[in-house]
Amino acid sequence: MNELLPYTYGYQYSHGIRFNGGVEVNGERPSGTVPFYSQSQVDGLVDKLRESELANSFNEAQLARANQEVERLRTLVERAGPWSSIEQKEPEVGKKFICLWNDGSGCVMYWRHDCGFIDHDGDECAEIDWDKISFWAYLPDGFKFWCEVTSEDPMTLPLPSTEYASK
Repeated sequence: MNELLPYTYGYQYSHGIRFNGGVEVNGERPSGTVPFYSQSQVDGLVDKLRESELANSFNEAQLARANQEVERLRTLVERAGPWSSIEQKEPEVGKKFICLWNDGSGCVMYWRHDCGFIDHDGDECAEIDWDKISFWAYLPDGFKFWCEVTSEDPMTLPLPSTEYASK
């Protein structure tokens, strides 16, 4: 599976371990070697093992829910619109929208509020790098982000302030 290679070796002598490449000391040759591993290597292997355990722990019901979510998002992208470029206009405060990356790598969904944006996972961001976005479109009314319905601690997106809502 995942092999952990020693970072270095210590050499066992009758009086202890030395890190000297195994050379003779006072007429004595080492009786053996002792492998030493770096903490970052050990941590990396532990992380890989945990990830593989998590990947293998999904059951059929979880995979079915994930596939349903993928289909829901595909339908959403087909229904979103009309599509706009940032040169045409920016999304309004209080609206959810989807952005397509201009490198073709996919999309991201945001909700715009007075001071920035919240993505579909519920993470706050002050601004979006619009140079990396080719097009965007409003999401259908009633569309719920993952952070609003599926997460362990669902969040409620705040309403925009009246200052922005009146613009």
